[in-house]
Amino acid sequence: MAQLAEAVAELYHEILPGMTENDYAEHGAASLCHGFDDGPMYVLEVDRLREVTWEEWGDQDYEQELAPPRRMREVTEDQALRLWSWLAEGQIDRVRSLPWE
Repeated sequence: MAQLAEAVAELYHEILPGMTENDYAEHGAASLCHGFDDGPMYVLEVDRLREVTWEEWGDQDYEQELAPPRRMREVTEDQALRLWSWLAEGQIDRVRSLPWE
């Protein structure tokens, strides 16, 4: 959980020593994946603009999309951490049930 919190904080606060604005623009998002060898696979991306994207795939190679990507905007740091925590714990139905756009 501490590593997830650190990753979210880096996106939301841009606090890494030596990183420039261009570095942040180029590396402005991070994803967490949860899946199985034979599928399915779930991806939750958080970006520095506080947008979260949820993807569901039937395979590890991103070839079989199970549903179109869904998004949430203006996600707080705490919400982003909670979403990543749920995904890391395999609580797929909990993440899926949220009010995605």
